[in-house]
Amino acid sequence: MAKIVLAVCASLFFLNIAVGIAVICLVVSRNHDTQISNTDNLKQDISKIYEGLKITNGHDDDGDHEQKGARQPSSSAAFLNLLKPVAYFPGLEFRGLNGTTGNDTPIRTWVPFVGPGRQLLYNGMRYEKGSIIIPATGVYAVYSHVKFYTEGNRRGDNETDFHHSIMRYNALKETNKTALAAAVSENKNDIIDGASLEYSSDIHGLLQLNAGDQLVVKVSRIKPLRHDRDWHYFGVYMI
Repeated sequence: MAKIVLAVCASLFFLNIAVGIAVICLVVSRNHDTQISNTDNLKQDISKIYEGLKITNGHDDDGDHEQKGARQPSSSAAFLNLLKPVAYFPGLEFRGLNGTTGNDTPIRTWVPFVGPGRQLLYNGMRYEKGSIIIPATGVYAVYSHVKFYTEGNRRGDNETDFHHSIMRYNALKETNKTALAAAVSENKNDIIDGASLEYSSDIHGLLQLNAGDQLVVKVSRIKPLRHDRDWHYFGVYMI
């Protein structure tokens, strides 16, 4: 009888061990499956985030920028243009102006700031005695417009040329040279005696300039510009 009881107890003991092992294996298997599932889910989430970023930034799989639906970068060209040096002067002041009779006369009396639209100096540009001083090396668009006005013209009068130029002082070479220039010729053929005549001159171009360079407008004579104070301008901006 004792042997039978001992055998039954041993059988129950080994059965409990087998059940325990089976339960442990099942738990481990489930945990492993859960870990695999979590890993797969994480990979899927990362892929979704990556695809979303590609769409947001407007790039395809090769890193090329897509034109359609692409979000503009924060540092857009329009924003960067706001940081470039700009100078603009419309109008001249003639009161107290000296040296009005000489040829090749520099214009040093651009209208000072009197309100919006009259004078523009941004991002390091400086103005001193008629000269625009360049703050940084780069390529600049340079332009100027003047209008020559004459009165009391008669047929047979001598005709002359009006000269209009932009001079550049090179800060590195310490030299002065003509950067841009134009000439306008009078024409008194078939005019009514005593007539007034107008001649407009425009010059513009691209110049590679250095920091510290100075630009100044010169004309052959100041007097013909006096009639129209606001018909003259001078400007420079980095491109």
